[in-house]
Amino acid sequence: MAKEIIEEYELMKRRSRLMTIIGSALLAAALVMALVAMMSFPQEVRVDRVYSLDKGFIDTIQRFMGVPNSFKIVKEFNLSVSSSCDRSVELSLLYSGRGVEKFVIEPQGRVVLTINSSVAMAMVSPRPGCSIRVQGMANLAASTFQWLSVPAFMAMFVGTALLIRGSMLLLKLRAEGF
Repeated sequence: MAKEIIEEYELMKRRSRLMTIIGSALLAAALVMALVAMMSFPQEVRVDRVYSLDKGFIDTIQRFMGVPNSFKIVKEFNLSVSSSCDRSVELSLLYSGRGVEKFVIEPQGRVVLTINSSVAMAMVSPRPGCSIRVQGMANLAASTFQWLSVPAFMAMFVGTALLIRGSMLLLKLRAEGF
């Protein structure tokens, strides 16, 4: 009977060590995945979009350039906006924390916009029957591994639970003299 109890405690000890090792490994893997998820890769993106101004336009600067919102602006660059309208077109850039900068594009005219990381949104007033063309080379950074943050969180959560449970069992067994 005593031998069976000792064997059971030894089995519990091995399981506790295994839980602790697996929990630590999951936490290490979660740390690596979280670091990889934060990485971004700079690249130049060619911008060439045409917008109909029948209803106007208001959206993020990334959508204005035709790229996903996961792209972030790395350094300042210029975009050329030309109008194919016989009337002037109003274009506004909304800055995060600094207000609004308004541009007036003359009929069949062109304006050069300087885009930096503080530009949040672009807004163009409606002009039925008109369109604008946005062209340039944008310096953006893509965070292509952001999706890894979800499995990193789950691995961190499970790893922490296993590490705490395994450590508590080991401490309990040690306190009982095993």
